Parts: sequence; C-alpha cells; structure tokens
Amino acid sequence: MWNKISAHKVLRLIQKRECLQANLNGLGTSSDYSGMGCQEMALLLVLTGLVSAGLHLPEPVYISSVCDVQRHCREVLLENTALSGLGHLYQDLKHRVSPAGLAKFEQVRAAMDREWTSTSEWVLAQGAAASSTAREAKAIQKDITASFGHRLMQQYVAVLGEDGVFQDFAPCGKHFKRCPLPHRDQYYQGMRLKMHVAGTTCLDYSSMGLSRKEMGESGAILAIWIKQRLLSLEDAVIQECTPRFDPTVFQEFLGEEYVIIDMGVLNPPQFGWPASRPRRYVVFLRKKTLRLATTVKQFVDGMSFFYEEVHHDSRIFLCAPDEEAILPNILIQL
Repeated sequence: MWNKISAHKVLRLIQKRECLQANLNGLGTSSDYSGMGCQEMALLLVLTGLVSAGLHLPEPVYISSVCDVQRHCREVLLENTALSGLGHLYQDLKHRVSPAGLAKFEQVRAAMDREWTSTSEWVLAQGAAASSTAREAKAIQKDITASFGHRLMQQYVAVLGEDGVFQDFAPCGKHFKRCPLPHRDQYYQGMRLKMHVAGTTCLDYSSMGLSRKEMGESGAILAIWIKQRLLSLEDAVIQECTPRFDPTVFQEFLGEEYVIIDMGVLNPPQFGWPASRPRRYVVFLRKKTLRLATTVKQFVDGMSFFYEEVHHDSRIFLCAPDEEAILPNILIQL
C-alpha cells in the first residue's frame, strides 16, 4: 500500500506524465553511506507503485554505485536481489583520495587543531576573567569551532583540488578490483537524469562526537563527498544528517553549481513509517539542468504534501485516508 500511496502523490504533484516517464526511463542513481540500501529500496517501491499506476519502465533504474564503511551493510547490499543491476560497491570515501592527499589532510587538521585549542583556551580565559556565564562560554566555544571548521573545510577542498589527489578509480567490493567512480562511469554520466542520495557521517555533529563538527573526522569525509559531487555533477542530490548539522557549509563549495534547499528536520513517522529517526534533509538541484518552477518556500511547502494526512497505528502498520487508499486503484483502472 505504501508504494501505491507514494506513487499517487508523485502523480498528483507532477501533472505531465510524459516528462515523468522520460526522466524515469533515463534515471541513474548513486549513493554514499548507503547503509543497507534503504534509499534504493524506497525508490524501487515508488517505481513499483508508478508502474501499477500505468507508467512504463522498459528497463530497471541504473544504480551506478553504493558505498558504506560497514562490512555487514556491504554484504546486505550485495545479497539484495532487488539491487541486481548494481554497478559498483565501494567501502570508504577515503579510498578516493591518494595516500599523499590523506597525509596532507592530517597535516592541515593537526595544525588547525593546535590553533583551535590555543585560541579556545585564550578566549575562554578572557571570558572567565570577565566573569562570563557558563552559557556565554559555551556560545563562544561554539562560534570558535564553527569558524575554525569552516577554514579547515577550505583547506581540505584545496588539497582535493591538487593534481592526482582525488582518484578516478577505487576498490570495488563487487568486482574485486579498482573500478571507475561515478564521475568516470560513462554509462552513469550518459543518463538523462542523475540522482545521488547520501547520509553523510554524523558522529561529530552529535554529543557523541563532542560536537566538533567540521573540526572532527566528519569534516574530512564531508569534504571528500563535496569534491565527488563537484566531479559527478548529479542533477539532483539529497543529503541527510543529524538535526544539529548546519547546511550553510555547502553554500561556498556547491552554491555555484546548485540551488541548495534546506528541507528542515523530517522524521519517518511523518510519512507513515513507524520508526523515529529525525534527520535534517538538504536538497540540491543543479542550476544548469534543473529549473525550480516555484520559489524555494513553495517547493518546501509542496514537498510537505508527501507527509500530510498520514496516519499509522500498531494494528495495520500504515493507514492512509480513504481517498488516498482508493485513488491508486482508480488510477490503475485508467
């Protein structure tokens, strides 16, 4: 039922079926930090619903690559028969950077960390002398971390721009050899519409990672992910992270290529899926290939249509209003 309801909502939002049909027939996808393939399975469920509603998909969606550092996740991805058309399976985004590049990462991070520590100690000492409150001291520390994190990201991206640092090939767990990354996958690059989804590393954006943000290990991973997007230039990108993540970090590095839309914090129960996992979502639309037909606010409001009037309880897992449960069946008859 979920796939039919979601497909029904897609068709309600997109009036021109021929455009939707053409894009789906030429859709290529990739994902990083893929987990066990939730985003790929969600896409396949919606496509199943669209086929039931009368759309024709002559061939499966091409999944260029998936990626996850967890061995168990990679095993699940490989064994999932629904992802039989999977192109490549990668392990760690760091494998996309040369050893010399990773060494430079460590150097710039260590230097910035020393400067950050000494600056923080001095500023906090000045605050203590001025009898600042604990809340004021915490706010100052947060501002210092954000400032240094931004500078560190700039240095990471500069390193990645040096010749030979960012690789074109990486170890593939499906073919057991070095395979082309998305920007070198000619079939993927030739698709009519390319879409990427990622749940970037979130540890340093939570209390478990001491909220170091870009100053922590997550900053290096995020810089590599940003560089991959600049090379792959997908038409649409969806990124999610913990609610504390600040998406303004993207503007400097991706703002020239993409319209960047902060969708705010969303949670699966809003869509009728009984699992609480609030995450901040950001949508990127490539300026050269996709045109936003509305204002950003109208776009965000329009997307909220997907989780309006969704109800669930413990008895039936997902329960939609009658008009939404019935309409997909009417569409099938048409």
